[in-house]
Amino acid sequence: MHFPVLKPISWIKTAVENLDYKLTKPQRMNLMLILTAMVICGSLSLSKISAALLGGRSINTLSHFFSYVGLNALELMSSAVRFAMRTMNLFGISVRLAIDDTMKHHSKGVKTIANVFWLFDHVLQANCKASCIVFVYLIVNEHIRFPVGWRVYKQNGPSKWKLALEIIDDILKLDVKISVVLFDSWFCVNGFVKQLERRKLTFIGDMKSSNVLEYRLPSSGNRTLRLTIGELLKFAKFVFKEVHLALNPGCGKPADKILYKTYSTVAYVSAFKGKYLIVHSIDERTGGSKTFVCNELSWEAQKILSEYSYRWMIEEFFGNAKGLCCLEEACIRSEQGGALALFLVSFVDLLISIELWKDVHNNSEGRLLTVPAIFAAGSEENLKSFLEAPEEHFEQSIKFWLNTLQKSKKQYRRARKSLVEMAPPSESTVQIDVNRAFGEAIGKVA
Repeated sequence: MHFPVLKPISWIKTAVENLDYKLTKPQRMNLMLILTAMVICGSLSLSKISAALLGGRSINTLSHFFSYVGLNALELMSSAVRFAMRTMNLFGISVRLAIDDTMKHHSKGVKTIANVFWLFDHVLQANCKASCIVFVYLIVNEHIRFPVGWRVYKQNGPSKWKLALEIIDDILKLDVKISVVLFDSWFCVNGFVKQLERRKLTFIGDMKSSNVLEYRLPSSGNRTLRLTIGELLKFAKFVFKEVHLALNPGCGKPADKILYKTYSTVAYVSAFKGKYLIVHSIDERTGGSKTFVCNELSWEAQKILSEYSYRWMIEEFFGNAKGLCCLEEACIRSEQGGALALFLVSFVDLLISIELWKDVHNNSEGRLLTVPAIFAAGSEENLKSFLEAPEEHFEQSIKFWLNTLQKSKKQYRRARKSLVEMAPPSESTVQIDVNRAFGEAIGKVA
């Protein structure tokens, strides 16, 4: 049960007021209150947000804000990224970029964007009908990480890797150094790889083991050995460097359990028409395996796996968007409303990162708070504001809150309907329909 929202949370108010995107006073207040209600009641449902605001913003007002105000969600997000970089002084430092997409059947919230296509899903290993949104996530470390933008995959428009490249180009305009770009097998295609190399960016991609590697064999008259990664591991394991990896237990204790077996080699990749570092990793706990490709030939397997593990943070972002922000409860169906919903969950995640960064700087213990802890801190501030409200305002809020609860408790289930027997259609009607259908079929044959 959440307490009503009487005013914006302080760190949300500070962020919105410092955006360099031009907002009118009503737009600014709506944005601050919606963000606060999202954090307090963990929902993007307009009815829940309206109830949390005690009628301060009706459902119609909120719906109008999403559908007709005319805010540019992508420009708002760019403004939010600039605010985050100013606040945490990220200009000039090295950052990682993680790329991933989310589909309609993974998140109901994606259906707010009106584009549905047949796409291949790596989870289902099949083509499915889905809306698709490409996200790029900036990562410095565990507490400085936030989304920097998204693009909607549209029919007859640019492919997903080209959309990701658009966002990367936007980041390159800022004064940051991209140390590595991380992506899964969907983006691991020749076009994307070559464009990253053209921008002189290092990357680590999750590559399919069916890719063909080529080796020159001087001992055999410079003949070329062409085998897939799976075939090489089976028949020519000698071309790989084998390294076992384990978690560091700390406190000077030795590692006692192998987690990953890795096999690395530098080879010519036929699909990318160039020489790359290939690392095949086997998880000893599950037996699962992944094959990584990297254009930094000097890196070791340990470096590849350590860097690629940061890509999991974009999956955490998707989880928080669905779980803590309830993106799936978004009840807007217009394209602008959907884009604003994506901005809201992205902005909340960015604000969480700023709060984590502040806590690390102010916390002498050096321990990292969880995302739910930041939400709890926001709820605590809201409760204090509610209790410290002037007596008249407090009493009025309590009465409105009670009235809202009384309406909620009078919700009844629909009455169960029973089956009744119904007379079948008359025989003459059935015969006429059959004769008509038969006649139409004969006409088509003729």
